[in-house]
Amino acid sequence: MEMERYSRHFNLPGFDRDTQKKLSEKSVAVIGAGGLGTPVLQYLVAAGVGEVNIIDHDVISLSNLQRQVLFNEEQIGLLKAETAKKTLQKLNGQVKINSINLKVTNKSISELLSVSLDLIIDASDNFETRYLVDDYSRTHAIPLIYGAIHQFEGQVSVFNHNNGVSYKDLFPLAPEKGVVDNCDINGVLGPVAGMIGNLMANEGLKILTGIGKVLDNELLVIRFDDFSSIKMKIPKKKVNIEINAEPKKIYQSISADHLKETINKQEALLLVDVRSNEEFLYRNIEGSVNIPATEILNRVEELPKDGKVIMICNIGQKSMNVIRYLQNELKIENLINLDGGVYSFFDDI
Repeated sequence: MEMERYSRHFNLPGFDRDTQKKLSEKSVAVIGAGGLGTPVLQYLVAAGVGEVNIIDHDVISLSNLQRQVLFNEEQIGLLKAETAKKTLQKLNGQVKINSINLKVTNKSISELLSVSLDLIIDASDNFETRYLVDDYSRTHAIPLIYGAIHQFEGQVSVFNHNNGVSYKDLFPLAPEKGVVDNCDINGVLGPVAGMIGNLMANEGLKILTGIGKVLDNELLVIRFDDFSSIKMKIPKKKVNIEINAEPKKIYQSISADHLKETINKQEALLLVDVRSNEEFLYRNIEGSVNIPATEILNRVEELPKDGKVIMICNIGQKSMNVIRYLQNELKIENLINLDGGVYSFFDDI
C-alpha cells in the first residue's frame, strides 16, 4: 500500500523509500487552519508526514468557505482544528493528527509547541502570533515557514533555518494594535491563499526531506493578478532572544501627524506609494507618486538620491520591506517609512 500511495514520490530524483521513512518520522505544528493553513495541512498529510499538530481556536464561518476549501457548509460553527483533523484523517490514516483548540498567547505558546518539533508552519493572520512563534522558533532552533496574503499578493519565506534569518530580521517592528492589514479589511482572492499555502507546504517538505534548495534568508513576493514577482535577500541583524520582546526599529520613520505637518509647511519631500495601481487609485495621499513594489527595481532612477523620500503603503509593512531592500542592496539611505501607512493618515479608512 505504501508503495502505491507514495509512488509519485519514488519517481523523483533523490526521493526513495528511506526518504519517505524519514518523512514519516517527522513532527510538524501548523498554526492556523484558515486560508493558508488548510492547503498546507492537506499536502503535509497527503505526503505522509508522521505527526501533524493543528493549532487553531477559531470556528468555521460562511465567509471562510470562499478560500478554506477543506470545509463545507454543513460544518459552519464547528471548531476548525477538530473538523480539519476528522477530514484529514480520512485522507491518510497513517498520519498521527492532533487538534489543539487553543489560542497562541505569550502564556500558552510553551504548552502548545514542543521543543521536539522538526518544523513550525505559521499560517496565522496576525502580527502578535507571528512574533511569538518566531521567538519560540529561534530560541529552540526549529525551522519556521512564514506566509502572508493580501488581495492579489502573497509572500513566503523560511526563518530560523540553519541559523538563518528570523521574522524579526525582516519585520523588526510590528504595526500598532488596531492597524491590521488582513483579508477581513482588504479582501483576498481565494486561489491566492491556496497558492501561497501550497508554496509553504512545498518548503516544508523540502526541509523535512532535505531535498531541494530552501527559501531561507530570502523573501519571495508574488502578485497573482499579473504574475510579477520579486525575491529579496534578508540581512541578518543582531537580536536578543526574548519571548514577547519589542523589536527594535532600524530604519527612519515618520508618523502620520508629523507628515501632515511637514506637508503643510511645504517642506521639500517626495511621497512614493509602493502599493498596487488599483490600491493607489482607490485612495492616495495628495502629491504622492505610485511606484508599485514589484516595479521598484525597474524605476529606481525615479528616486532622488538627496532629500527626503517618504515610502507609503497600507499599514507601513510593505513600504518598510521595500526600504530594507533598497538600503541593503542599493545603499539608498534617504528613505523614510510612513508608520501605519495610509490607514493612519486618513481618519475615515
